[in-house]
Amino acid sequence: MPLSVSWADESKTTISVRIQGEWNLDEYRAMLREIVSLMRSVSHPVYVLTDARESALPPLGIVWHARYAFQWFPNNFAAGVVVTRNTFFIDVVNTARALYVKRPRRLIAVSTPDEGLAAIQRWIAEGR
Repeated sequence: MPLSVSWADESKTTISVRIQGEWNLDEYRAMLREIVSLMRSVSHPVYVLTDARESALPPLGIVWHARYAFQWFPNNFAAGVVVTRNTFFIDVVNTARALYVKRPRRLIAVSTPDEGLAAIQRWIAEGR
């Protein structure tokens, strides 16, 4: 499956998403349902770290469908990080942040997983 979802840590504070190869909007919506299910299984803040370095370009319509994430995510969604160097993917993140995210500083694109984990650790340390 091109989209995989799991807890990244035993404390269940970070959800790890990995995107590889080609994927479609149905798979994207199924992935969102998995993320929401994991978030609802805990009451504390949850961060989502998406590694899209091996992803093909997002399917047409992804910006429109990105709104589902921010409509469906429960209140304990703390922030999201997308790891990519693809400028199109970065533009999708920036557009989704501008259109759908209530706290825009809580959705970012970074180049490496280490940068993503560092951002999450900063947010946790800040209590956000």
